[in-house]
Amino acid sequence: MAKFVLFLILGGILWSGVRPARAQEILIERFLETPVQGDFVLQPAKVELSLHPGEQAERTLYVTNRLGVPARFSLEVADITGSTDPYEGARLSGSDEVAQYFNFEAKEFTLVHGERARIPVTIRVPSSASPGEISGAVLVSGAFPERIAGSAQITSRAGALFFVRVEGGAQEGLLRSFSLNRRVATMVFENTGVSHLNPYGMIEVRNIFSKTTKVIPIDPWFVLPGSTRARSIALGDDRGWGRFSAKLSLNRGYADIIDTKVVVFWMLPSWQWIGGLFILVLLGAAGFYRPYRKSMKKFIFLIAALLLSTVLGQRAIAEIASSTNYKIQFDSINIGGLISTSTTYQTNDTVGDAATGTSTSSTYEIRAGYRHMNESYIAISSPANVAMSPAIVSNGGTGEGSAAWTVTTDNIGGYILTVAASTDPALTASSDSFANYSPAGSVPDFTWHVSASASEFGFTPSGSHITDTYKDNGSSCATGSSDTANACWAAVTTSNTTIARSFSANQPSGTATTVKFRAEAGSARNQSAASYSATITATALAQ
Repeated sequence: MAKFVLFLILGGILWSGVRPARAQEILIERFLETPVQGDFVLQPAKVELSLHPGEQAERTLYVTNRLGVPARFSLEVADITGSTDPYEGARLSGSDEVAQYFNFEAKEFTLVHGERARIPVTIRVPSSASPGEISGAVLVSGAFPERIAGSAQITSRAGALFFVRVEGGAQEGLLRSFSLNRRVATMVFENTGVSHLNPYGMIEVRNIFSKTTKVIPIDPWFVLPGSTRARSIALGDDRGWGRFSAKLSLNRGYADIIDTKVVVFWMLPSWQWIGGLFILVLLGAAGFYRPYRKSMKKFIFLIAALLLSTVLGQRAIAEIASSTNYKIQFDSINIGGLISTSTTYQTNDTVGDAATGTSTSSTYEIRAGYRHMNESYIAISSPANVAMSPAIVSNGGTGEGSAAWTVTTDNIGGYILTVAASTDPALTASSDSFANYSPAGSVPDFTWHVSASASEFGFTPSGSHITDTYKDNGSSCATGSSDTANACWAAVTTSNTTIARSFSANQPSGTATTVKFRAEAGSARNQSAASYSATITATALAQ
């Protein structure tokens, strides 16, 4: 009986950033006590530049191998663009036009476990360039020759986001909306200019007496030109109850223009305070009886004072040094500091830091010193090759396999994780193929279904960071908050589909998202006997 051997080539892509250095040969450094994390790290998560036409700049990528095995890496460049989803800041556009502006002295290097590569990158803006934005990413691809021959080999890629502003263009943007739902504030900012913006600001919470109870800083987040981006901030718990207001002061990121909006919300008393009010009413009623009137006055006064203090005596909290015109994300006691360059190097220095550098263990990473702590990173794991089983026989059947990607970042804007296939349809052989899974509607199918005359290939993700599209209410997808096992099936297409996202940092442990793949041939399909394969790429992108 003929059998089908189904393999998945699983690729993991990650996006991140870069920091200053001079374009030269790649330098390899060795860190002997690097723990095995099953991933590789690219830092920082993103880089921003402002250049005039005809100018150039140099930056350095850092790639660290924490896979536990040697790997061969190569470099390429791809375009990025703003997303149509307001909760996504940037994604791959599918082209590589920006590659002409980037240059590497070396495009390939090998790292054993614990080694870190310093990769100089030169960005050149031609003299004829128009004012605006050059948005791209340097992709770092890894190959692992030591993995078992005969199964599909995983290729992991990591990318560093570059936002290059070409000076001379208009910077325009505005705050579109500010709303509050269950003590989560959401702001929507639209960039109507020709270059990226970094809006930032603060939310000031006041009680009914106009007393400030909390000041919440809003760290800068990027918004690419021609796109709209949302940002959600949890207001946290407050003591007291009654009428509150939340005032948003948002700096647009240029010319110190500040947009302000105010929303009003109510904090209802908890059952303890309701109980206290009930006791107060009872004591007040008892006070009307002459025998108890004098003795009750003290108790009524005491309880009223305690209840009033919950409104008047709230804490004022400010987590960071900031105003509507500036933000200090962190500080350090030191002196001096500048950028020094020559034809062979570029140095960023600060005088006065002590005990600086990077220290790591299996549970933490410390980047000590003013220069070191100003770097973000993003890492992605490299899951094992997937052989789908059981084998599908000539009269039909189903094969399954899964892979888990763990994404780790200290980027304050979090990350997104996408998947894409290299071909359409995804699962193919030389003489036949499985069609991409076709859900019955516009959202994933809660229950997998393939007709007897068809053969299809699809996937479903699971994990704490999956997007709302793959969550369910127990019977339907894209609604509810559950993550039911083996539910919400969709097709793997050549477009990058977001399957998981985070709105904040998740270091040091990271977050795993498991993707289950399934192929089914119906009993009446008469699928050709062959070895079928699919190349799947997972992309982690800093936001």
